[in-house]
Amino acid sequence: MKKTAYFNASDPFAYEALGRELYHLLETTRQPAQPIIILCIGTDRVTGDSLGPLVGHQLHTSANNFIVYGNLEQPVHAINLVETLEQIYQEYESPYIIAIDASLGSKDHIGYVTLRQGPLKPGQGISKNLPAIGDISITGIVNLSGRPGAFLLQNTRLYTVMKLVDCIALGINHAEDYFPPLEGIDDSGNGPDLQSIMTDDETNTAEVAVDIVDEESDTAAVDIVDEESDTAEETDETADIPS
Repeated sequence: MKKTAYFNASDPFAYEALGRELYHLLETTRQPAQPIIILCIGTDRVTGDSLGPLVGHQLHTSANNFIVYGNLEQPVHAINLVETLEQIYQEYESPYIIAIDASLGSKDHIGYVTLRQGPLKPGQGISKNLPAIGDISITGIVNLSGRPGAFLLQNTRLYTVMKLVDCIALGINHAEDYFPPLEGIDDSGNGPDLQSIMTDDETNTAEVAVDIVDEESDTAAVDIVDEESDTAEETDETADIPS
């Protein structure tokens, strides 16, 4: 059963645990020939929704093997999302997409990064009808769900967003170094037309970032939850506001 893993971005070792889990998902669900696309969704016009473009901005200078779409200069948002997806599928054969977006969740999970196999639904938090995206989805929970999403996104602390951004970008870099260079990527790691470590001696201290539990355990609500489990504390809602 698919699970959602939660990583506390305030934990200094969270990015290592995120990178390890991301690498494991890529190794077990992706075909070797599939190009890996990082699709960062959001707009820099709203603080809470800027998580995706900010992640893309960091990966623009640090990603070497993955192809990055969406950053501060050229964000991918509700208006151009479908067009961008069409471009990706025209440019690459059978792309493997990691979708990244801001989300709203429970009070206890604000400041957490989530990782799961399967797509995310951009705009759910603000009642936008956009296509589900991604073979893997990563979200940063920036604020509380249950109130008008657009208002919450506009009143989100930049500090919270940046902690999440750093954790996600470093986690992706941590996983990326295991993959050989992919064809069709320039030296900066950018996809065409859009700007966009694990080590053998890694310490066990990274385990504090996320608790791995038995698959059948009903105590997994906080850190790793079954996708269909009724023990989950919230259903995180992704948020995307047009540019």
